Amino acid sequence: MNILLIGGTGTISNEVTNRCLKLGYSVYIMNRGLRKTILPDSVNLIKADIRKESIKELKSKLKKMNFDVVVDFISYTLDEMKKTLNFINCNQYIFISSATVYTPKKDLDKYKETDEKNNVEWSYCKNKIECEKYLIEKSQKDKNFIYTIIRPYVTYDERRIPFQMAPGADYYTIIDRILRGLPIVICGDNVKCTVTSSKNFAVGLVGLFQNKKAFNEDFHITSDEYTTWETIISLLAANLKAKVEFIRIPLEYIKKIDRNNTIIDIQQILSDKSRNMIFDNSKIKNAVPEYSAYSSIHDNINDIIDYYKKGNNKNINYLWNGCLDRIIYNYNKKKINIGSYKINNKKDYILYKIGNNVILYSCYYKRYKLLRYICKIYKNFRGRQ
Repeated sequence: MNILLIGGTGTISNEVTNRCLKLGYSVYIMNRGLRKTILPDSVNLIKADIRKESIKELKSKLKKMNFDVVVDFISYTLDEMKKTLNFINCNQYIFISSATVYTPKKDLDKYKETDEKNNVEWSYCKNKIECEKYLIEKSQKDKNFIYTIIRPYVTYDERRIPFQMAPGADYYTIIDRILRGLPIVICGDNVKCTVTSSKNFAVGLVGLFQNKKAFNEDFHITSDEYTTWETIISLLAANLKAKVEFIRIPLEYIKKIDRNNTIIDIQQILSDKSRNMIFDNSKIKNAVPEYSAYSSIHDNINDIIDYYKKGNNKNINYLWNGCLDRIIYNYNKKKINIGSYKINNKKDYILYKIGNNVILYSCYYKRYKLLRYICKIYKNFRGRQ
């Protein structure tokens, strides 16, 4: 099969690439080419900026190729997905949605694909739901159009630590806090979560390629095992031979935090990471028998620690740290001694101080929004020329 992966170098897409190559498929990856070093030599890279280039330009780069399967990892809004559908030719379009779209439940019932999908308080989920509805409507109008909707939940590999309050892509920040004896915040009480190895996920996803059971169907691909956010941190600390201090902050307090005054994604916590998320994987196991749905963080924690011990990506998000320490202080008046960080870099020190002070952060945030607005105007102006 000829496979096109739009994106192709993220946590799950990287393992999908490896799985496809293992099965002997011809793999094409379309992205900006910024992470070429992690791509296998046998991959065909199509360098393109999908957000900035026109449909005509993107079509020319694909040279009218027809793919057996196209997997779209990077469409987050309906407009983005419509643009993608306008420049590709394929027999099966696979849209990576999210298991966060399910309407929250109040108990420990497992989520099924037939459950209501109306988690619209978070814009991320709302946009994914709109994309899903569009695909269903499109297939009803065009009988030749075949789609498959995939809903991952929290996935991880050695580069990514699954956690309730992730510090952007700088996951070493969590390990650094544990090693320095700095407190880790847990929101809510004993929240059950499901985290899935990207290698395990890839077996399920690739098994749906040109699989008739997947045509015009939707699947979540998750582990049968569930855990808690506190357990994940405790496993990390035990492996690091360190003690961890937890600070549990009630959701009622989290709801009062001004989302514009912190880099921490408060809405994500409230709309997703604070609810119990466990899944019934019967549908994907029926369609792809080789998918075991067994993926435990206990079995993979050593790989994560080894990756960071080797010196890979030891970036620390000091702006995030500053915001987190400010939340801790505002909640229990426990001030974190900045000396605990031993920040030698002046830029990092300034970022921490900005995050730690609501007035400084507010000014920083407003300046950031202004710059984005100016860039948007400039982009629109260049587009009209």
